[in-house]
Formats: sequence, structure tokens, C-alpha cells
Amino acid sequence: VIASVTKQSIPEKENDKSQSAVKVFLDLSSSNSYEQNIDGVYIASEKLFDLNKPSQSFENLVLKIVDSAVTFPGNQVLVKLADMSEGMGKVRGTLRLLHQKNLFEPIAEALDFARHKKGLTNIHVVIPFVRGVNELLQIKRELAVKKLMRKNSLQIWMEICTPENIINLEDYLIAGIDGVVLNLDELVSFLNGFDNTQEEM
Repeated sequence: VIASVTKQSIPEKENDKSQSAVKVFLDLSSSNSYEQNIDGVYIASEKLFDLNKPSQSFENLVLKIVDSAVTFPGNQVLVKLADMSEGMGKVRGTLRLLHQKNLFEPIAEALDFARHKKGLTNIHVVIPFVRGVNELLQIKRELAVKKLMRKNSLQIWMEICTPENIINLEDYLIAGIDGVVLNLDELVSFLNGFDNTQEEM
């Protein structure tokens, strides 16, 4: 579940769905349980796209994105670009996407297909594990080449994973993002100095 703060609105009728200042996003990355009373959907593409099975996993990713956007036409569907990690300190996140085309290209193609060929404009992009503003600007340029640039119908969100992201949040906002996703597991790991992928820690 992802929560983001938004303006509170008051229902006009008693039968209207009650609303609050918190939006609840359903993570459908590895689940097929569709709930109706949600505000949006979150899909982490690294849980669906497998570099060892590129063709099969690409089809699964496209199906999941399209199915989610069709099932919830009035809700945002946030698709996070793959953040494949090989352990603490290894190349991952946006830096890996910028340098590994066989990881970035299929996910960008899936988003392009869903948005432009299927006309599903409720799909938006989340940029993962950014180490600096320059990385954010570079990945936005790569997305723009794929016709996935920021506009009224396409929001660019950023995953906040490191203390640096919070310290320099104003710079990221100036660089051009529409929202943030707080990855609390990553933030706690960096603040306390442990690897959250190691169960015994």
C-alpha cells in the first residue's frame, strides 16, 4: 500500500464514497487480487520483468500494465521502472537503467505500447533509486526519446530511497517531477547502516 497526501473533499450526498486526505494505492506487482475501494495501482516492474526470460516476462509485464489500467480506468496506475539490485553497493536503479539498454528498452516499450497503442492515459512512470539530480535529468531525456515525456496526461514520479533524495528534494522538484514514492525500507537501511535484503539483520 502506498499513501500520498491530497486535498480533502467532502461528499455531496450521503451515498457517496467517503473520502479522506490519504490516497491508498494497491500494489499489483505480484498479486492479482483486485480491490474496488482504492485510489490507484502501483506496479514494480522488476517483480515482473526477468532478464533471463525477456520475451515471456515482457508479455507478462505488458499484460499486467494494460489489465490494471483497463480494470481501474478512473485511477492512476504508477509503473516503476525496474530497480534490479545485485546487493548493497552494486549498480542498480536509475544508473543501471541508463547503462543497460536490454533492461530499460523493454520496459519503456511496454509503457509506450500501453499508453500510445492502447490509449491508456491513466498510466504514469515512477523513476527508481536516483542518486542525484543529474541521473533524474538523464533518465527523463531517455524517456522523452521514447515519447514518454512529462505532460498533463503523463506524470513522472520519483522513488525516494536515500537521505540525499530528501535533503535535495527541492532540486528534484525544480528538475521536474509530479510526485514521490517513499521507500521506507531503503531509507531506514541507509539511515541505520544495514542491508534490508539480509533477513538476519
